[in-house]
Amino acid sequence: MDESSPLGSMRILSLPVTEHHTLSAALSSVTAGWEVYPIYSVDDQCVCTGSMRKRCEDPGKHPTTPQGSNDVSPDPERIAEMFSRWPGENVGRLGCN
Repeated sequence: MDESSPLGSMRILSLPVTEHHTLSAALSSVTAGWEVYPIYSVDDQCVCTGSMRKRCEDPGKHPTTPQGSNDVSPDPERIAEMFSRWPGENVGRLGCN
C-alpha cells in the first residue's frame, strides 16, 4: 500500500487518490480517528460555493450532503462515495458527541 494515501493506489472518480486532495485529506482524518463529511468552501472573493452564494450566513462551513452532518462517517468506502456524489472542497469533522 502506498504510504502517501490511506487508500494506497485505489482509484476514485478515475483519478488516483493522491490527485483528489480533498478526499485524501478526509481519509487522513479518518486514519487519525475522526468521522468526516464533505463541506463547501469559499471562492477567491470569500463567497460560499454552495447554492446560497452571497446570501450564505456561514460561508464555507456547511455540508454538501443531503443530511448534512448526519451523513458523517468513519468508513473509507462511504467517505469515497460521499466525496464522489457530493464533492466538497473542504472536510468537515464531527466534534464531541
